[in-house]
Amino acid sequence: YGDGTVRLWNPATGRPAGSPLHAGSSVNAVAFGPDGKLLASADADGSIRAWNPGTGHPVGSPLHAGSSVNAMAFSPDGKLLISGDAGGSIRAWNPPAGPPPSPGGGDRWFIIAASVTAIVVSALTVGITALGIRAGP
Repeated sequence: YGDGTVRLWNPATGRPAGSPLHAGSSVNAVAFGPDGKLLASADADGSIRAWNPGTGHPVGSPLHAGSSVNAMAFSPDGKLLISGDAGGSIRAWNPPAGPPPSPGGGDRWFIIAASVTAIVVSALTVGITALGIRAGP
């Protein structure tokens, strides 16, 4: 809607399920955890918020990616949230706490030269699409 909200819908009835979640600025991406108990929303200002979709309440403090987040996906076990931003950074987060420990002390996995437009996470690989370029292990 461009109003900074995330709206959940009941697919059986086609009606809203609960009140809108007030996520901040313009919402660019959302991702559900694999068990459906955590929802992440990403704003144009680089904020990532975790939500309990059952209650509509925020979980933890907002995370800050630094640049407009365009894509997100949870790992299959739900322990990591991978985000990709307009600056080309890919980050791993431990929702809702923040960045997990990593070699070198940073939360950034790598930087590519273009804006990240899609992220796919499976048990075997992480695939990242950036303006038509597919990168991954």
